[in-house]
Amino acid sequence: MSNQLLIAGVDRYALLRNGSLRVSRRLDHRNTCAFTMETTAGGHIPPEGADLKVNIHNDTQFGGIIKTVEIERPGIGTDDDTTDRVHVSSDGYGAIPYRRTINALYEAPTYATAGSIVTKLMEVLEEEGIEIGSIQAGAAIELYSGAAKTIGTILDELAVMSGFIWYINSEKYLYVLESDILVNDYRHIDTEDQTEGSFHDFA
Repeated sequence: MSNQLLIAGVDRYALLRNGSLRVSRRLDHRNTCAFTMETTAGGHIPPEGADLKVNIHNDTQFGGIIKTVEIERPGIGTDDDTTDRVHVSSDGYGAIPYRRTINALYEAPTYATAGSIVTKLMEVLEEEGIEIGSIQAGAAIELYSGAAKTIGTILDELAVMSGFIWYINSEKYLYVLESDILVNDYRHIDTEDQTEGSFHDFA
């Protein structure tokens, strides 16, 4: 069985400090991850914004974007072989739409439902490597302004109009679904001990 800490596609699991990995998995899929790496001043320091994926026993437990990187140097000196502790925190892929702002106006009949607008937004999200999982039609739309809004804000507003919830899973697929379908889907794909807000130490 293989454990991986993939940062920008490169496995850095060997640098993971034992016992430091924490993954929080929530019913709304707003997942988070935090861990500490032990490296050197001349070694790997992950950049903010880098893609992060955690695989435990060949199963993806988390996928997201590195949010913060804090470097701690408990020793003395600045040599390349001085041990650094690098504390990393990450939000799930659901954070990606909030960093892309657009200016657009969506009007029926071309965009007659919330789902049709989301499908159009995928043209931008695909640039971030996000793919379509399942997008339901949602509320009927006559006119919707997406002027100077982040894609995340637009998804939030369309979801509220439709009574839906949206999320991007750990494999980078976007889902826009009815709330009850979301909960059933979550319970099906996750292990039975994953509960909202829980933390698990895999190291």
